[in-house]
Amino acid sequence: METTVNGARLYYEVLGDESNPALVVLHGGPGIGDCRDQVRDYGALREECRLLFYDARGSGRSEDKPPYTHDQWAADVDELTRQVGIERFALLGHSYGGIIAQEYALRSQERLTHLLLVDTAPSTVENEESIQRALAAGLPGIEEEWLRKLFEGRVESNEEMRRMWELLLPLYFEGPFDPSLPKEMADQTFFHYETHNYAFSVNNPKYDIRSRLGEIRVPTLVICGGNDWITPLSTSERIAAAIPDSRLEVFDKSGHMPMVEEREKFVSVLRSFLAEAGG
Repeated sequence: METTVNGARLYYEVLGDESNPALVVLHGGPGIGDCRDQVRDYGALREECRLLFYDARGSGRSEDKPPYTHDQWAADVDELTRQVGIERFALLGHSYGGIIAQEYALRSQERLTHLLLVDTAPSTVENEESIQRALAAGLPGIEEEWLRKLFEGRVESNEEMRRMWELLLPLYFEGPFDPSLPKEMADQTFFHYETHNYAFSVNNPKYDIRSRLGEIRVPTLVICGGNDWITPLSTSERIAAAIPDSRLEVFDKSGHMPMVEEREKFVSVLRSFLAEAGG
């Protein structure tokens, strides 16, 4: 389905009975991600939750309409939920979606019943560490010059971004990776290089909410793959230590995608947290 939210056309999907507690899911990868994988990975919760998925402005099937700021993306969460009749909800964000989920909690936590943060970070000012981990992995084709271009938001086209994404994909998983999958996954991706560039060149250099995490007073679940290269376990430990009512779950057999690599355990942990925390 599509609707206009704060002047931008957004694609969204709703699953589950409207009488169920609501869970809103935010995808990662501005300019690369969309909600298709989230529908697959979290759809099992439709029996107990009313699930809202959507492609953020400038990503997936939604409209390329700036600004691509954290303020705007948080405002879109607020408006879209109201449009579909959701007043209070649990909010789950993966990766960059977790960044927006934290930003939203700092602005509007009175609307939240729970906060679920999956493989995300409270700041992106230390991206140099991620670059060094990527280089140390020794994967074919990963070169420092274009890696810095990606992290600094200087990608020149969707075609260039696609080549970078295909080479990086194996880093996101801990287990054996089918060598045919990167091309297949890249072929299915919607690329919006200008969205990515704004997020990485404008948003990331100034994003740092570490000193404010203690303001979040919502029951919070922090999840991290034990071998995540881009948002390592130390960042999730920092989040869990700073948010008063939070707990940390580590998925030792996963990289950045525990919902894929340890799917059954992942869904079980979500169910338990939502039930125990009063969902």
